[in-house]
Amino acid sequence: MLIIEDKNVRLPEYIPKYTKIEYSYDFGDGWEHYITVERIIEEYNRNHPVCIEGEGTTPPEDVGGESGYDDFLDILSNPKHPEYADTLSWSIMQMYQAFDIESVNRRLKSALRRW
Repeated sequence: MLIIEDKNVRLPEYIPKYTKIEYSYDFGDGWEHYITVERIIEEYNRNHPVCIEGEGTTPPEDVGGESGYDDFLDILSNPKHPEYADTLSWSIMQMYQAFDIESVNRRLKSALRRW
């Protein structure tokens, strides 16, 4: 296994040699993401990344990892839960929202401009 700090990584150096990538985010909460490269688009005509598909929602920061996120979702799915109001309020402050591919692509494009 090869471990590299993400600020030093340029994906073209590793793809297509590695078609499965494990990405660890927030070591304190232990988020593990697995990325599978399905294909490479040689004739790509943009100078920024583009999300072509996605689903679900982004867990709020500091939700407590996967188990904390499961608890969070359970609470939000039950308006009668004693922690529902506080959790809903916290989720709004965290800007918790449904997946929106247009928003993701705007953020990807603007992130490249800042970089």
